[in-house]
Amino acid sequence: MRRLTNLLMTTTVFLAFSASVLAATSQATEYVVHTPVASGVSYTGPTVALFASNTESYGSAIGCSGISGLGVNCNTYTDPGGYLTTGFVWYYDVWSQPYIHNHSTWTGWFNGFYET
Repeated sequence: MRRLTNLLMTTTVFLAFSASVLAATSQATEYVVHTPVASGVSYTGPTVALFASNTESYGSAIGCSGISGLGVNCNTYTDPGGYLTTGFVWYYDVWSQPYIHNHSTWTGWFNGFYET
């Protein structure tokens, strides 16, 4: 039992350390601020090296986050700042474009970020 406890503690410390290293090395860059996106339209950001795309929505518009050529995520949650937020994460850096897609039936206003 003691070995199992030690193994679990060692694993927990390792995972916490790994998460802190990843958090310290990734950096979010805002590529669009409070920009209108019409219903059913996508707003594409710059071509950069990235592994994640994040979207913040003003109001109740449903904004999806994606990386061109890889995929999109439309599952939203309300972040601590009160924004409807969604994100798409890939396994490693790719040379592509982050984008926002508006799934609402009205024009929405969005912030867009990508992470390297």
